Amino acid sequence: MTQAIHPTALVNPNARIGRDVEIGPYALVEADVEIGDGCRLLPHAVLLRGTVLGAGCVVHPQAVLGGGPEEAAPREPARGQLRVGAGVTFREGCTVLRPTEPGTVTAIGQGGYFMTGVTIGPGARLGEHCILINAASIGPGAVLGDRVVLSTHVSVKAHCWIGRNVMAQANSVIGRHVPPFAMLARFEYVTGLNVVGLRRAPDLDDTDRHQIKQAHRIVYRQDRSLADALAELNRSDDWGRGARLYIEFLRQVHTAAAPHDLGLCPGLGEEEPAGE
Repeated sequence: MTQAIHPTALVNPNARIGRDVEIGPYALVEADVEIGDGCRLLPHAVLLRGTVLGAGCVVHPQAVLGGGPEEAAPREPARGQLRVGAGVTFREGCTVLRPTEPGTVTAIGQGGYFMTGVTIGPGARLGEHCILINAASIGPGAVLGDRVVLSTHVSVKAHCWIGRNVMAQANSVIGRHVPPFAMLARFEYVTGLNVVGLRRAPDLDDTDRHQIKQAHRIVYRQDRSLADALAELNRSDDWGRGARLYIEFLRQVHTAAAPHDLGLCPGLGEEEPAGE
């Protein structure tokens, strides 16, 4: 096992460190931390108790992983865990928090990229290959699907669900649930479909893309309630995998109980995407 640990780094002897790990000057690694093979901790990176990093992660200076909830008067110490998949990058000043209750988890899927100043709240769950741009903020208990892209200063409220392949424009505020493949802007308005994300999704074919657009039109372009839209969607059993995923998300939103009973983000003057 080879490790390159700078002599000024503070590494607790009870931390579990994999092979080919680099820990830079003045980095801090507490007890009850696991670091996977090939990870790199740059100078002043901080991994607090209860953090588990998958292989090949990179933690940049002043990023702090595994702290407790941000509360003016903390009720109790954080006893949950932060679990990070392989190949995740945390740029400078990222803050990722773990929950207080034992057995609870803040979870981040593999391949994510989180830019400067991103904050991820306790108990949040992020899918694979998510990208959060500078100063994006994820509230406690929020859930993001795979390949979500949130631009700079996007704010996600606690317990929101954001479906896979969603893209949110800069400075957006998200306080309700966002269906898969949607484009979002301003104050939680769905402005259309993420056409580029649909094209790039390797598990979708042209039929899937067409059906997702059909389902989206029924929900957002016919001035009806979510219950009425679901009733129409349920009249057909010919939906493929992609459309079924979209519809199942809507069903979960419609039947959600507190604290997830936030409703679906509304639409805003949608136009057909150019060239579609």
